[in-house]
Amino acid sequence: MRSQPSRLGIIILTLCALAGCAQRWAGPPLPNSAPQGWSAKQQIAWYRGSQGSRLIPQAWLAALEDANSTTMFMDPANFARFNYLPPAPGETATLPIGFARDAQSDKGLPVTGLRWFKGQGQREPWVGLNCAACHTAEISHGGTTVRVDGAPTLADFQGFTGALRLAMHATVADPAKWARFEGRVVAPRRSSERSDTRIDGDRAMLKGAFAALLAHLDELALYNATDSVYGYGRLDAVGHILNKVAYLNADPMPIRGEPNAPVSYPFIWNAGQHDYVQWNGLVPNNFDLAGIKLPAIGPLVRNTSEVVGVFADMKTREKVGLGGYRSSVAINNLHALERQLGGLMSPAWPAAFGALDQVDVDAGKRLFAGFGCVSCHEPLERGDQKTPIVARMSPIWGANGVGTDPWMVCNTFTYQAKGGLLTGTKSTIFSGPPLPGLGPTAGYLKTQAVGVLLANKEKVIWILAKDALGIGSEIFVEEAGVEKQRPGNQIDAAIRLQACKDATAAAASDPPESQNRRTLAYKARPLNGIWATAPYLHNGSVKSLYELLLPPAQRDREFWVGNREFDVVNVGFLDAPGPRVSLFRANTGNGNSNAGHDYGNARMTETERRQLVAYMKSL
Repeated sequence: MRSQPSRLGIIILTLCALAGCAQRWAGPPLPNSAPQGWSAKQQIAWYRGSQGSRLIPQAWLAALEDANSTTMFMDPANFARFNYLPPAPGETATLPIGFARDAQSDKGLPVTGLRWFKGQGQREPWVGLNCAACHTAEISHGGTTVRVDGAPTLADFQGFTGALRLAMHATVADPAKWARFEGRVVAPRRSSERSDTRIDGDRAMLKGAFAALLAHLDELALYNATDSVYGYGRLDAVGHILNKVAYLNADPMPIRGEPNAPVSYPFIWNAGQHDYVQWNGLVPNNFDLAGIKLPAIGPLVRNTSEVVGVFADMKTREKVGLGGYRSSVAINNLHALERQLGGLMSPAWPAAFGALDQVDVDAGKRLFAGFGCVSCHEPLERGDQKTPIVARMSPIWGANGVGTDPWMVCNTFTYQAKGGLLTGTKSTIFSGPPLPGLGPTAGYLKTQAVGVLLANKEKVIWILAKDALGIGSEIFVEEAGVEKQRPGNQIDAAIRLQACKDATAAAASDPPESQNRRTLAYKARPLNGIWATAPYLHNGSVKSLYELLLPPAQRDREFWVGNREFDVVNVGFLDAPGPRVSLFRANTGNGNSNAGHDYGNARMTETERRQLVAYMKSL
C-alpha cells in the first residue's frame, strides 16, 4: 500500500511549484491617497483583512441601537462621533476602515464560540479591529483631503468601546430595546421551515449568548478601568495589552495595572526595519529561541501580541506542550499584512498643501545636523525599505535625558501580574527560565504569543518556507454569567515612579543593549513622514512641530484634538472646538506632561525654527 504524503511534504511540493510566481498587485491607489507605493487593492486589503480580532457578532452590531435613543449604533451619523474613517471610495463594505469581518471556525474558542440560533454553524461572522483602525489618517487643507496609510488615527477608541458596552447594557435593561434588537437578529431567519417553537428557542439562545459576551466585555473593562480620559488620537495600548495578559493567565486572585499612560498612535511605515518597536523599545523584531535567532518569527510574535490585546479570543492552559494555545489569531493574515506593510513608503508633503521653500529646506537641513538632531533622528530616504534601523534610546532622566512624561515607560517596567496557569512554564515554552507566580506582566506576553504560534505550527512552517523562496502572501478579506474576582491593583504610583528612577540610574553604567538600559527609555527614529503624525511627543502632548522646537514652558498647555483640518504653517491640526474634538490639558495627571525634548530650544531663533519645520516637511 502506498504511503500518503505528509502535510509538510505537501507544503514543500506546493511551494516548489509556486516559487517565482508571487502575485504582483496592479492598479493605482485610491483617488484621495498620498502616493505611498500601494495600489487600491492593497489598500482595501489593509482596511479589511482580519487579524483574528472578534469583538461582537456582525449581526448583533448591525442590530444594536445607541444607548440613549432608537438610532442604530452603527448609523454613520451616530458613529461619526468616534472619528473612525468611513469606508473608502468604491468599497462594498459598510463598516468604518479597520473594522474587519472574521468568519473563521469558532471550534474551541472559549468566548466567541457562542450559539444564538438552532442549527448555527461554526463560521458565523464577527467584527473586530485590525491595524488600519489605529494606523490610517485623513488630513485636509484648502478643500483637499489626503488619505495617509500607516499614519496615526484621530479616533476615540476609549469612547467607542465604552459606548458599545453602554448600548449593550441599555439593550438588556429596556424590554422595548431588546424586542427590537431581537427582532432584527431573529427575524431574518424566519421561514416556512422554522416553526414558532424554533423561533422561541432562538430567542432564548440569543438572550443567553448576549449575556455571556456582555459579561466577558464587562470583565475586561474591570481590568482596564481608569480615571484617565484619553480623548481623540490617544490610547494606552500597551496598558490594555498587559491587562489582557493578566486576564488570560487566569489567576484566581489577579492583579491589573491601571492603563493611565495614553500615547499617540505611532506611525508604522518602515516598522519591519526597526530592531525594536513601541515607544519604549519593548518589543524586538527578532526572535531568539535557545540562542537561535529567527528573524522571520519576530514580527509574528509582535503582531500576535498586539492582536491578543485587541479582542482576539484565546485560552491559556497548564502544560502547554506542542499543542500551544487555541486562539482566533489569524496567523496567515498577520504575515501577509506585515509583508505588505514592508512596501509602504512614508507620505511626501502634498503639493496641494503648498510648495516648499527650497532655500528654507536646505537651511533647515544644515540646522538639523548643526543642532544635533541627526544624532537621534538619522535621516532615511522615503523609498528606503531595506536599511536596518537601530533604536536610539533616550533615558527619561539624567544629563542626556529626554525629560518627557515617564509613565508609559514606568508602567511597563513596574506593572506585575499573577502567573496563574502560566506559572512554571518556560518563558519561550521550550527554553528560558520558568515563569514565576508573580512577576513583571510584560514577561508573560512572549510566552502567550509563542503558545499561539505553536497552535498554528503548520501555518508557521508554510510562512517560513514561502519567505525563504521569495513567494508573496495575499491578505485574505472576508466578503460578505458568573461573578468574577475584581483584579487587584499595583503598588502606589509614587513608589513605582521612584523604582523606575532608581532602576534608570542603576542601568546608566550598563551596556547600551541591556534590557533595562533599553526599556527604561524612549525610542528616537527617522522622521520621514513626520509632518503627517501630529500631535507630537510619544503622548501627543505637543500640538505642532513648531511648538516642539519651543522651550517647554512656552508650549500650549491646552489644545483641541480631533480636527483633521491641517495647519500647514506650524505643521499640526487645527486647534479649535468642534463636534468631534477633545480638549487636551497638559500636566493634569499621569501621562499628560508636555515637558522634555528640550535640547537647548531657547537658543534657536524664530527663523531657525521655521527653517527646521520646512526641512521636516520635506522628509
